[in-house]
Amino acid sequence: MKIEAFGEVDSFWKKCKLRTKIQVVVRDQDHFWKNTLCYATNDPRLKTFDGQYYSMQQEGEFIMYKHKQYPVEVQIETELCNGGWASCTCGVSVRAGKDLFVVNHCHDDHLVAAVNTADGVLDGVQRSSYSQEFYLPYGTSIQVYYFVSTWWSPMNVYIYPSPADMNNVEGLCGHFNGNWSDDFVHRNGAKTQSQSYYWRWWWWGGDPVDFSKSWQVSDDESLLNPDRIAKLSKWNEEEQYCVCPEKLDGDREPTCHRREADSCAKIEDKPGKRFGSLKTDRDRRSVNYLDEHDIIERLHNLMTKRIYKRSISRVKREVKASDDNYDKAVDECQQYLNANCNGADAASASSIAGNTSNDCAQDRMVDENADSSAATESACVSTKSVAKEIVERDIEFQAANPSVTQKFEQTCVDNCHGNGVCKGNDTCECYGGFDPLSNCKVNVSEPPEIISTTGGGVCNPKMKACEALRYTTKHGCSVESVCKVTAKEFYQSGNKVTHETTYVAAICDNGWDAYCPIPFNSRRKRSVDPLLVVEYETAISNNNISFSISTPVAVLDSTCLLFHSSTEVITIDPQYCLIAGTCVLSGERDPGNACSYCSPDKDTYAWQTDGCDEPTSNKTPVIIGVAVAVPLAVILFVTVAIILYKKHKSNKIRTESSLYDNVMRCHFKYPTLRVEKPCYEMPSSPNETTSE
Repeated sequence: MKIEAFGEVDSFWKKCKLRTKIQVVVRDQDHFWKNTLCYATNDPRLKTFDGQYYSMQQEGEFIMYKHKQYPVEVQIETELCNGGWASCTCGVSVRAGKDLFVVNHCHDDHLVAAVNTADGVLDGVQRSSYSQEFYLPYGTSIQVYYFVSTWWSPMNVYIYPSPADMNNVEGLCGHFNGNWSDDFVHRNGAKTQSQSYYWRWWWWGGDPVDFSKSWQVSDDESLLNPDRIAKLSKWNEEEQYCVCPEKLDGDREPTCHRREADSCAKIEDKPGKRFGSLKTDRDRRSVNYLDEHDIIERLHNLMTKRIYKRSISRVKREVKASDDNYDKAVDECQQYLNANCNGADAASASSIAGNTSNDCAQDRMVDENADSSAATESACVSTKSVAKEIVERDIEFQAANPSVTQKFEQTCVDNCHGNGVCKGNDTCECYGGFDPLSNCKVNVSEPPEIISTTGGGVCNPKMKACEALRYTTKHGCSVESVCKVTAKEFYQSGNKVTHETTYVAAICDNGWDAYCPIPFNSRRKRSVDPLLVVEYETAISNNNISFSISTPVAVLDSTCLLFHSSTEVITIDPQYCLIAGTCVLSGERDPGNACSYCSPDKDTYAWQTDGCDEPTSNKTPVIIGVAVAVPLAVILFVTVAIILYKKHKSNKIRTESSLYDNVMRCHFKYPTLRVEKPCYEMPSSPNETTSE
């Protein structure tokens, strides 16, 4: 064995030389990390790393997995589902150092984004708009499946551990020491005693609520809180993993990287594309369409929508649950899984995959609609995904069972949603009319439904790029999504220009957010008639035939302007002036003239002067030569001319711009004018033109 210092190490090791042979004994004893996982599925059924099964019927955000040594954490969010009979996992946030990936489908919204990639240690693959996989720096991986059905839409989250996790984690996944019986350790150190590795709530008087509640997070702890995101600690640059591969000449040199996973599994070989990737084949132009401010606003919106409840009761569990109907439900589920999901082969590959019939049975027992297939279909996804991942990691099983291995290598976990042909390794060839980005889930002939937009309908170019506007869809966008855009320009004089409707290709990277590049370069320069608002009425189509209802987004300086789309009214904040189309706070000075300031009480649309004098040479007793005096005289003349010009211009603006609200709350309404005293007298109607 060769030992040498590498990188920044103590000087002792740089001078140390080994002169005797060292015998190294490797004992493969602590191998309980192999072929196991922690998961939260359906509504939600949980399994710890050590094999403790239980249910959690609470609503909120919870720490599913937290590493004790590294700045790594996985949080899940749950909300009411299944008609209020249960809570389902609907969101997951994965953090490593400052890096943060979020997949959240809660509260009738969709946020799928790489929120922060500052450290560059968290990696991931988006298999489809319904499936993602993330890789932590030390080899642990997280899989996410979003299952949508008529009765519920739960998210299944699977965490596959690495050796670095043993005795080093905490949360809903337990503390992973190889013993299932002590997994219910609360955050404060207290314990809930477990009598059986499969927690039957009808025996033990309900779910282990106290344990689950102890891992619920407050708003301050939430990985969806922008304030906490800004304070996340970075990944330690010294945490590097080194291997010494043998070179062709027989020598060995150390190779170190912050991502051990890069040497364990090649992400490039995974189906799909890198999570958070911003480029698409259709994005030929350089368009800055992902905006940090928009993501922060969306996170704030999620926080305002979130309602925490202490617990959720399931009445049907208390009334109908028993061993008899449980055993019957297990048999029914297992028959379905064997017939449709390679259930027998999955059980041979992993006892965990074979145990999904138990989770399926509990959901069948409490399902409000006895004919619903949601429980069995979701269990099918779990069976195939767990077996596929376990087989991929177990080289001994691969060698002993090549035919079963090939079967799971070639499977598509979501079965292409029944709308395509599986080509192997989660790759689908969709039937005509179904979108490949969603693995054939989205029917492109159906018009999308827009559920949210950039800034809630307002994009401020002072804060955001506003080069492309976001339209989040309820059921998904596609690789062929098209934006139908009609732009309207509103000027300070009251003029309105409506542009001809334009069709532009949308950018749909994550399968939910359609970004529409702005097709017009509107005039925003200083002028007698400044442009105040551009409203883009946009409809989205996944096939350029069936379009959604048009949804407006206004681009304006929202610092002081408020635009009412339905009435086309522009309101000015009374604490501001609007000078040459720019919002100026009361008392703020003109950058080009220190003697001019904003006073909305006097005039909303023009600078005011306070009579101050510009510094002159008389204040300092020096002798000025003729060569200096002449240029100063010229400068003085030009300054006076500019001041007179500005006064003349402001008088003109004062007359034209009173179409908009001032401190007296006067306002102008397109296409007719309403004037309330003491506003200025204006023409009876504005001019409107149409631009071809």
